[in-house]
Parts: sequence; C-alpha cells; structure tokens
Amino acid sequence: MRHSTISPRSGNLTADLEIKISDFGAAFWTNDPPKSTVTPLALRAPELIFEESFGSSIDIWSFGCLIYELLTGVQLFNVYPIGSDYKDQDDDDHLLDLNDVIEPLPDSWLSKWPRAYKYFGPNGERLVPEIDEDEEDMEEYFKFANDDDMESDGEYGRDEDYPDHMADGSVEDENAEEYDQIPVVNGGLADQPPMITNESLEVQFDKKKPDDIDSEEAKVITELIRKILRYEPSERPTAAELLQHRWFQD
Repeated sequence: MRHSTISPRSGNLTADLEIKISDFGAAFWTNDPPKSTVTPLALRAPELIFEESFGSSIDIWSFGCLIYELLTGVQLFNVYPIGSDYKDQDDDDHLLDLNDVIEPLPDSWLSKWPRAYKYFGPNGERLVPEIDEDEEDMEEYFKFANDDDMESDGEYGRDEDYPDHMADGSVEDENAEEYDQIPVVNGGLADQPPMITNESLEVQFDKKKPDDIDSEEAKVITELIRKILRYEPSERPTAAELLQHRWFQD
C-alpha cells in the first residue's frame, strides 16, 4: 500500500473505519506523569534529552517526526532508532541534528549541555573538525557510509566495489584499530566535531518526498511539521488543534 492511499486526502479512509489502539505499556495519566519514559530515540522530544519534566506534548513531538517518516520512508533525525551503547553520544548526535534540521539551539540548552564546547564555539558557531592526511581515508569512508542513496548492489555497496584501500569496507592504516574503539557520531568520531552537518527540514523533505507531493503541498507539510516541532513544549499544538490544520482538512 502506497503512502498516498492512506493520506488525509485519500477517499479510502471512511467514517466506517474501526480504529483499535494497543500497546499502552508506556502510557501514563497526564496529571501524574512518571519521572522518566521510554521513547524511540528518533522520536524523542528534546526535554527528554535533558531529563526534564514532561507531559503529553512529547507525543505531539513524536507525531511530527512520524509525519515526515511516513511520507518519506526515512527518519527525520540521523540517530540510532533505539539508541546505542553510548548514551552521551546519542544525546549529542540528537542535539546536533535539532540544531541543523529545525533551528539553532537556545543558549539555555547550550549552557546545560556539558559537551557543547566540543561542537560549538564561544559565539554559538558550529565547529568543524581538522582533517589531516591520515584521516582523509576516514572522511572518504564516512562519506559513503552516510550516503542515503547507497544500496547493497550499488556503488560501494559490495566489497569488490570499494577502492583498494577499503576493500573490506574498512580503513587500512596504522590507526584503524584505534578508530574501531571510537563510536561514530553523525559521520564523525566521538572525540571531535562531526564531519557533516545535516540539511534543514525543508531541504531534506524536498529531496525525499514522493513524486505525488508537489511543491505547494510540500510547503504546507513542512510548515505543519515546524509548527509541531517546537522546542518549548507549551508552544506545541494539541491534537485537537492539529485536526483543524488545512492539511488534515483538505
């Protein structure tokens, strides 16, 4: 079933449709939220990164991420869906994506992010790593490792397709063993700023959107997602307000 058959504009959704909701394992009463909750990393609201108090607006945030993912088939944020063994790096990766994809992080977040200095300068500017000759192979490898269009049978998708110095998909140099011990973050190494920055929501959606979504509708969709993905929880719309949005009404 293509996405277009289940979109709000589709006539296949009728009033007779019976909806059943399941999996309430992490559900909570809005007037008595728990101190922590379980959310897929790719759908996690920013207040959860800083372990702050939260409410039902975390679900609204997740819904905004899902709109993008259901329409494009890929995650909006370049993080491990369920996290990795490196929580600090998962958090850093997520915050960097928020900064690049949505909007610059507020100063209040940078001040309480203990590792912000690794990625941002004194004036809030993004830092870029210094790449020496020994790291050029790593940069080339990460370029292809992060290529969304890379397929199993495409360029660099098979062992024999790699350059000679990367025949097994790895980097053959004296530092290779050392590299293996450092987690990869946003296409870079965890002990330095990432090698890549992510494009804005609008740019990414324009590249990934299905052919049957024209530029006018794409603008409506990205405006809707931006309306949802607000850093301040109180600024996010409620479910009832979202239902009144033109995209759900058309």
